Amino acid sequence: MENSWINYLKDITEVRNPLIYGLFEEDELIGFSIGRIKHWCGGTEYYIEEMCIRPDHQHQGYGKEFFALMENKLKEKGLDTIYLMTDRDKPSYVFYKKTGFTEIPELTSFYKSF
Repeated sequence: MENSWINYLKDITEVRNPLIYGLFEEDELIGFSIGRIKHWCGGTEYYIEEMCIRPDHQHQGYGKEFFALMENKLKEKGLDTIYLMTDRDKPSYVFYKKTGFTEIPELTSFYKSF
């Protein structure tokens, strides 16, 4: 299991144009966002692969604050969009909607196990 976790982190950080943000309270990491910069014909976006706030810091405004800080940094870099995916049955779904994200109803995800 540990090897799978290490490989997963390598997959999402060893990409072209990685962009990782951390949210700290004093010297303690309480949240992070791991993603990459993606260029599209319509603009440049920050594609978030993983984002979290430590469970003991959730529901206290840290996530909203973290996104505000990231948005400012992304604007400084010339990016104009944040893109992410989440499950509809997770608390993060409601959080992202409350934070101003727009759901894209035309998109769906597919997978095939074999």
